[in-house]
Amino acid sequence: MSALLGYLKQQFFLLKRKIDRFTLRNKDFTLFSNDCWGGELYQYFGLEYNTPFIGLYVMAPCYIKFLKNPDYYLNLELTFTQISKYPAVEEARSNFKNSFPVGVLDDIEIQFMHYNSEKEALLKWNRRKKRINWDNIYVKFDGGKDGATNELIEEFDQLPYRKICLVLEPYTAIS
Repeated sequence: MSALLGYLKQQFFLLKRKIDRFTLRNKDFTLFSNDCWGGELYQYFGLEYNTPFIGLYVMAPCYIKFLKNPDYYLNLELTFTQISKYPAVEEARSNFKNSFPVGVLDDIEIQFMHYNSEKEALLKWNRRKKRINWDNIYVKFDGGKDGATNELIEEFDQLPYRKICLVLEPYTAIS
């Protein structure tokens, strides 16, 4: 009986996704996300990645800094470093079979967690960067991890984007 229930749930999910894909009106958007959530959203709707923020994560202080001046950072050439400035990133890298690349744009880092090499990360970053729709940007911030603080959540709240902030518990200091 549980196998049948599992099958029915799977079929319901597939049908719901088809309906969601069909009814989605805004299909040419760019989503900046500080983790893999954005890539999952594009995949769910079957859309091309119109953002370089796929298969990676950005520590909260660097992400908020990026969001304050994305034009500046996205016009820089992505370089790489062998050692992250964040001990938590180095710990995460040590737990991977192949340590993932850490990209650098001036004073911010980008952790290319789902990439095998700097070459792959650079190629996909540059290709997807060209697809950004600057007239239709959405921003997502997970305020519950990767060095997020209440101060960074409040800074995020002040940014002029259509945005969503995910937090671990209700946070009344933001709108």
